[in-house]
Amino acid sequence: MAAAFCGVVDSSASIHIDRPPTDVFDFVMDVPNDATWRTGVVEAAYTSSGPTGVGSTGFDRVDAR
Repeated sequence: MAAAFCGVVDSSASIHIDRPPTDVFDFVMDVPNDATWRTGVVEAAYTSSGPTGVGSTGFDRVDAR
């Protein structure tokens, strides 16, 4: 009989991005950019109008295959 795995897996990775942190933050917080850096996202857009801020909404369409 095979033993069941009940442990916790801890994994990490890092990447150096040669840009100021504010540029990186602005990029990843802009919903339409999600498809360029998030695996599986095939479409992303804001669903609210006006300037981005508290209360802004958006969606991501994900290919879950």
